[in-house]
Amino acid sequence: MAATVKDGVLTFTRGHYFLFHFRAVGLVLMALGVYNLVVGSLISAVVFIALGILLFFPKEVVQIRFADKHYRESVSYFGLVLGKYQSLPWVEYVSVFPTKLSQTMGSATTALQTTASFKEIRVNLIYAKNKRLHIANFNDAEKSAAFGMMVGEQLNVGVYDCTGKENVWIREKNVK
Repeated sequence: MAATVKDGVLTFTRGHYFLFHFRAVGLVLMALGVYNLVVGSLISAVVFIALGILLFFPKEVVQIRFADKHYRESVSYFGLVLGKYQSLPWVEYVSVFPTKLSQTMGSATTALQTTASFKEIRVNLIYAKNKRLHIANFNDAEKSAAFGMMVGEQLNVGVYDCTGKENVWIREKNVK
């Protein structure tokens, strides 16, 4: 996960847009396209490779323009970001908190299930008392707090950190 600021636009790449299953289908489609290219079927090769690229390579991206307070949650193909900017709602504060995510996987033939879980730290913009705009996720508490502070300073709002033993304001709420 990478966050960059360029020309006043914060860009955070969250990860792959599609789940692993769809990305695997994209990989198979690209392989099928290469096979068709070798066999000599150019049109089907181009179609399969294009569909494979569309499924395998997109990244989920959040961009915030601090100057005019706009954001977009979009898809990026090789650095080309697609999506429309929306007005950023009035942000009350930035929240940094840990969360536990899990995924249950099972077998259709044996009816066995297993659950894999992992922790990540999310950075959200809180608006309208309890609504959230998820902008970033990290594995490191220090990086997430620094990122939250940077966003809080840019938007001139407080930063609430829930990653330690106690929940604390690491940047006060109504900073002038």
